[in-house]
Amino acid sequence: MTTPKLVPALLASLLGCLVLAACSGGDDRDDTGSGSGAQPPAKIGEFCRTTEQCIPGAFCQFRFAGCGIDPTETGLCQPRPASCDGALFFLACGCDGVVYDNVCEANQAGQDFHQQGATCDTPPEGRFACGFTFCQEGVEHCKLELQGEFFFARCLPLPDACMPPASATCACMPDNSDCPCSQDAEGNLKLDCTGK
Repeated sequence: MTTPKLVPALLASLLGCLVLAACSGGDDRDDTGSGSGAQPPAKIGEFCRTTEQCIPGAFCQFRFAGCGIDPTETGLCQPRPASCDGALFFLACGCDGVVYDNVCEANQAGQDFHQQGATCDTPPEGRFACGFTFCQEGVEHCKLELQGEFFFARCLPLPDACMPPASATCACMPDNSDCPCSQDAEGNLKLDCTGK
């Protein structure tokens, strides 16, 4: 027989178990986007792992622009742009492997851009990969920088010292020990200022 002093302790323990059970369920959206019916689509500003998990008219934008390849990387649902009029031409590699004219068009198609590496294995003709974008061969060089926690890629004009009749090699680039220069098999130059 339970003594009167134990009844409040048992009730408190039982109540604690019920509260823990109710609060233990996190965001159990599956990665397929098909859903089990348990979770509604994520709204703007809510966590996601794929665009399919977001409400219609939104896409999943990843914090480190890695397209969710890293299983620890989550994104936030963001609205798709209604228009890309006036967006600058700046080739962007989408998470779907498609090369878009700019980041806006990738977002409009429901894709984040892949800033951390190349999901677009084949650059457009006359271009070479530079982070999430593509630089013009023989005219530009690639510069990779770290801004806060994010990689940033820029295509910059080759210095005059690298233009014909001179040959474009790392020797014609300005000396900068913080940004080591490398040259790929096709002769394209890249400055890596990320410290990685």
